[in-house]
Amino acid sequence: MTCTTCHDPHNVASGEAARTRFTNVCKTCHADDALARIPDHAAATDCRTCHMPKRRTDDAVHVVMTDHYIQRRPPPGDLLATLEEIGGSLVYRGPVEPYYPANLGSNPTDELYLALAQVSQRANVEVGTPRLRELIERYQPAESNFYFQLAEVYRQQEQFDAALPWYEQTISRDPTHLVALRNYASVLSADGQYAKAEEIIRRALEIAPDDPKAMNSLGEVLVVLGRSNAAIPILNRALAIDPDSPEALQNLARAFRETGDRARGIEAARRAIRVVPEFAAARNTLATLLGDEGQLVEAEREFLRALELDPDDAVARYNYAGLLADTKRFEESERYVREAVRLAPTMASAHRSLGKLLALRGATGEAESSFRKALEIEPNDSETHFNLGNALATLRRLPEAAERFRRSVQLRPRYDQARMNLAIVLASMGDEAGARAEVAHIVDPALRQRAEQILNGGR
Repeated sequence: MTCTTCHDPHNVASGEAARTRFTNVCKTCHADDALARIPDHAAATDCRTCHMPKRRTDDAVHVVMTDHYIQRRPPPGDLLATLEEIGGSLVYRGPVEPYYPANLGSNPTDELYLALAQVSQRANVEVGTPRLRELIERYQPAESNFYFQLAEVYRQQEQFDAALPWYEQTISRDPTHLVALRNYASVLSADGQYAKAEEIIRRALEIAPDDPKAMNSLGEVLVVLGRSNAAIPILNRALAIDPDSPEALQNLARAFRETGDRARGIEAARRAIRVVPEFAAARNTLATLLGDEGQLVEAEREFLRALELDPDDAVARYNYAGLLADTKRFEESERYVREAVRLAPTMASAHRSLGKLLALRGATGEAESSFRKALEIEPNDSETHFNLGNALATLRRLPEAAERFRRSVQLRPRYDQARMNLAIVLASMGDEAGARAEVAHIVDPALRQRAEQILNGGR
């Protein structure tokens, strides 16, 4: 047997087509009638399940691959169980020197490639990055790869602002550079530029319509943009091509949650975890879905597992803090949300949640600071203006509170609770007419009746 006995490099099968192809290859030697006499094979439809299972590799313990040993019987034990790394790091870090020829010329091409060698395997990034940038700016090479590699170094170091212009330079020189387009969109998303990211990833799909990674990226952006109904068919198409993509499964789970289909969301998240048990983000999504369904014990277990796998995941800490608050464990919740704020200082929702927890325990001045910090990040968030208005009203700074409630209803005109609180504050300031005008705009009859009772002194 050779690789091409099963694999056609010019026609890569996936999903159901792969199962059919590989099973038929097996049957070229192992006839159906002979297999049917073996009980375990009577209903078997996929030879790979037992004879070529998914398993961890012994050398790269974080990698799950198909076992190509093709054994007669399935190997014993949990083949996906976590393995410990053996030995220390063998990765070289330091200057990259020419081997042959030992002395490169002092021409632009040799200088550029020597600088590129410093960063391409991250061997000498601190020296190589500024050197490569200096040489690119000096020589302006036509080849796109120099610009791409510099962008990649900045992306890997999470210096997104620095990476963006170099991706743009790459694409201006090679508009069909698929990986550059995909990674450019990823950096735009990380920088919060989701609309631009959608535009770029759609360009990638024009070049490679069947690229599952690009489809997954587009699906992820659409979920963030609140267009999960549009994301679901795109992610399903990606999974039809690459059924074991944990990222696409995770994004599909998120999309199902946003559309209210929690059962299918839980199923997708569990599938992602079966493929990669250490996928912390998928466990966080699963935990959130389980919490939505009221399965709080399993949800907490998944949150803790996610945080064990990735202690620096601010989103998981924030979501777990929400579960703790829902179960009235406010002190623990505050601790976790403070960690989320520390890890992700620009996460406005974490600052807002911290403010609400502080207000709940009477630390209104600190709560005000948290709400103001959230508004520095997201100045047009109606909920945060409402929360800040409540804090200011508690502090008896009524004109400021009224201003925040007004801004809240400007941003969300049907926010009845904000209108009611505005009416109460205006009445407390002596503006009876203004208060009753706000009550008249309350849509919910029960809330409007409650507001009228308050303005009438509880009558």
